[in-house]
Order: sequence, then C-alpha cells, then structure tokens
Amino acid sequence: MNNHLTFKPIETLTGRQPIWRTLTLTSLFDQQAYQRPLSKRWVNEKAQVFDEGLVGSLIVNQRTNGTMALIDGKQRKGLLLEVGKKEWMCQVFFGLSYEEEATKFYKFNGKGSRRPISPYQNFLSMLEAKNPIAINIQDVVKKYGFRLGQGGVSDNKIKAVQSATGIFIRNEGVFDRVLFLLKLTWDGDKNSFDTDLLLGMELFVRVYGDKFDNAEFASSLKKVSPTTLTNKAMSMGRYCKYVAKVMVDYYNARRTKNRLSEEALYKS
Repeated sequence: MNNHLTFKPIETLTGRQPIWRTLTLTSLFDQQAYQRPLSKRWVNEKAQVFDEGLVGSLIVNQRTNGTMALIDGKQRKGLLLEVGKKEWMCQVFFGLSYEEEATKFYKFNGKGSRRPISPYQNFLSMLEAKNPIAINIQDVVKKYGFRLGQGGVSDNKIKAVQSATGIFIRNEGVFDRVLFLLKLTWDGDKNSFDTDLLLGMELFVRVYGDKFDNAEFASSLKKVSPTTLTNKAMSMGRYCKYVAKVMVDYYNARRTKNRLSEEALYKS
C-alpha cells in the first residue's frame, strides 16, 4: 500500500482541507517534541477492553518532504498496534508547518479534550508552536537558571507550570521579579517552587512593589527555609495570602521604620 499520497498543488490542496485515508500505522512518524510520551500502562489497560468503535480517526500531516507526521493519536496508535491492527483511518492534512502541527496538537489535547495533556505538556506544545507567551516564559525562566518540568521534585525545577504561566500572563514584570527574588533568596531550592509560595510571592510583589528592597527581602528570608515558611502559612490556612503575610512578618521583624503595612495586603 502506498502511504505517500499524490500531491496536488499546494494552492488547491492546503492544510485547511483534510481528506480521509487508511494508512499503515508503522508509517506514521510520532517522535515530535510536542507529543506526550507513549504510556504503555494506558495501552495495556485499554487493550484488555479494546473497542475499535471508540478509537476514532488519527490526525496526520503529510509534510512537504512526504513524511506522514502523526499530530494526534500517538497513544491510540500504540493501542492499535498492541491489538494487532496494521492500518487505520486517518484525517490527513497537507503541508502544515511544524508550528502548525504543534498548534493543532494543543487544540486537540488542551482543556476540555477527551484526555487533556498536563500543564507542562501543554506548555511544551505551545513552545513547539512558537507561541510568544511560552517563548517569553522560557526566556525568563532560563535567565535565572531555572527550568520548567514535571515528575520528581528537584532543585531549579518549576513544577507549578500552570501557576507560573498565570503569573506571567497577569504581569510579565511581576513574573520576572518573582523569579529574581526566588533566585536571590533560596537559589533554586527545590522547595521554593511550591504553588502557594509562587502565588504568595506574586501577591507580595504586586501589593508592595517599590515599597520593599530586593536585597533586604532576601536577607530577611534566606535563613528561613521555604518549607518552614509555607508550613507557617498553612497553619493559618492554605491560601497564597497567608504566604504573603508570613513574608511580611519576616521582612518587618527587624525593622523599626519603613515597615510594610499588613492592611495593604488584606485590601488587595
């Protein structure tokens, strides 16, 4: 079976005009960086109760070099191969760029999809699609020697990807300063990237802005471990405002003038 479909001129057959074809599964390239890793556990579980009526069509792009790039359906492809299928019905786009592929993957797998991707995988797909927000977030994160990720906790790794993205979208300058303060105060300590701590730091920066000094903030808090800080905040309630309050307490502890007002925090 010839899986390389005959090209029509790109002007008459564009990426926005897909067709349906049965393609050989092993011919579909699925190692793109925007894809999530194949879950063998998921494949094995679904193979036990396989129902081909629930699989649906795979989404493919025939690139200009003839490569059949699997945009959406890597897990289902693995499942189909596991149960012995050789071919499957595919919705085929033509001539999409790599960035357009990544954008479609995000649309098929984002919030509200049948099996949403994780916030980190969502971020990676946006990055591969050259989304300017994702690129700018990555640049700021790298500037301070940090990285975004998922899985186990480790130094310099921000697992709270959704929270970090939200902070950036709300205010790019605040996001940059939050990461700067995290670096200056705890130098990438793995426990300093807790979601509540990130959001508490955002609130602190947003409320007090130019009323506090970065170096004095770091000096006041660097002797307090991130875990101690968040535990103290959680004793009052699990909410970022309590994290910000604890930061205010430590910042004010040795100050007799130019103290930060707690009232400003509660008015925010």
